[in-house]
Amino acid sequence: MQTPLYIEDLIEKLYAKVVNCEIRVQHQDIGPLSSFHAAINDSKLLTRKQGLFILQLLKKYKGTFTDISIEPLLVSPVWKNEFRVIDTTKHLFLDEDSDGHTHLNIKFPYSFKDIFAKEFFTDSKDPSRWDPKTLARRVKISKINLVYLVEQAQRHGFTIDDAVMDAVAYVEELWTREHDLLPYSVIEDGEVLLVNGNEYADAHWNSHRRGEPAHDLFLAKQMGFLLKGTVIDTAYKQIASTSETEFWIKKTEDFYGLVDKLNVWPVVIILDRTPEPKDWVRKFVNEFNFTNFKKEDIRVCFRPTNTEKDGPEFNEWIKEHGLNKPVASGKIFICQVKPQKWMFDKTFKIELLASNSIYPSTNNITAALMTSHPSMIYFDEIKPSAKRNTKIVSL
Repeated sequence: MQTPLYIEDLIEKLYAKVVNCEIRVQHQDIGPLSSFHAAINDSKLLTRKQGLFILQLLKKYKGTFTDISIEPLLVSPVWKNEFRVIDTTKHLFLDEDSDGHTHLNIKFPYSFKDIFAKEFFTDSKDPSRWDPKTLARRVKISKINLVYLVEQAQRHGFTIDDAVMDAVAYVEELWTREHDLLPYSVIEDGEVLLVNGNEYADAHWNSHRRGEPAHDLFLAKQMGFLLKGTVIDTAYKQIASTSETEFWIKKTEDFYGLVDKLNVWPVVIILDRTPEPKDWVRKFVNEFNFTNFKKEDIRVCFRPTNTEKDGPEFNEWIKEHGLNKPVASGKIFICQVKPQKWMFDKTFKIELLASNSIYPSTNNITAALMTSHPSMIYFDEIKPSAKRNTKIVSL
């Protein structure tokens, strides 16, 4: 008795003929043949659309089957397995991982993937990952704007579990109570106060504040308490009221005034190669007129070589003005192009970082420090170029 033939058997025979170089097929058909062979060999079910493609290939190359007639099977196809039904479910549901973190599962058909990637996240970055267990995209709800995502899901006809809607209601309640929950700072009667702090924040605040509005607002921002509820009429208030970390001051004298007003240290100034750093240092020292700092607080952290133009004279000038004293007693540190290695020691914490560079640094260490530091100020007549995905606030 002859073993019955199925369409899957025929496509496997056709693939074997190609592999064994018995026949030649068009180049664009090699990929699909290989893909169908792999799926059948792995016992994966085919979709109806894939089945129609297979029939087209068999009709195209039916003349290569010289030992049997496959025409009847092409007229009345017989399949070994049923077709796989594509799941078109669009569903949102929650679950927890082993650490107790709540995850949102976003289930949708493959045909929806482009819409999902484009519309479901406010910053256009998809933090979700495919989970083979739930057969859905999965993401911690703490990493997304849940309210926005659910709104998009509703717009596209997703089925949404009650637990998800309960979570949305909870988030919206937190938003309405933001004033009572999130930390921020205010100015009352000339004094900076923290709102919605905790015992640890309050202890740090009480041991480091000085009763100076500019200094204390800067400290509050470093602690995550942004300024609210006041007119932003000074540069230090502008810094204290935004989560941005990079700022630009056009006039150098305004930069000096801000540094003096903030009264925090160590201050590290990284000079660009142009204009001439030695001239900048001389001008800075000669015109130094700070209230909260003295010339004795300045440390010049770079030295030109003796073969460099004006090198020996500049080095002698540094000694004459006492700009080479021990690091421990310094407050303002001036570097050229890059910070000193010892500035990355855990005992040395840069409170304020500044530079006169107008272009992103080509030194990897300097570039990383400038983009990661919580308080980076650029000062120059020309506003510096911001790196990709960063913003520089004009003061």
